[in-house]
Amino acid sequence: MVDLLKFLRARIEEDNHAYAYVAHTFGGEALLDSHLPMLDLIEMLARDYNAMDPADSRKEGLTYAIRVLAQSYAEHPAYRQEWLPLEASRRQALGPQQCGTCEVRRPGSVCRLPLSAGLRRHDPASGG
Repeated sequence: MVDLLKFLRARIEEDNHAYAYVAHTFGGEALLDSHLPMLDLIEMLARDYNAMDPADSRKEGLTYAIRVLAQSYAEHPAYRQEWLPLEASRRQALGPQQCGTCEVRRPGSVCRLPLSAGLRRHDPASGG
């Protein structure tokens, strides 16, 4: 979990730098619909996780929530499949899935659509 939290913090830092560039280039109004508040909430969850007693009954739920949020970075080369939430890992072990929208069924392919129910993504534009 330590590696996942380091990974998430690095992605959040990258995203914050990107938002700072956008704000500098296009003005602060360009960020009105950004997910900056979500980045702050993810950082807060990571801090809470680190401060939480291992025996705390909430730790398992927080671990799951962090894994779900980390899925938004699943296309990053440093993302590890072991970080998938347990339920998604079970589905992945069952074989290729479809996203429900594009209906492309290829194992290991990547979808640009939002993940729903932990299904794997694929890239319909590249035929994958």
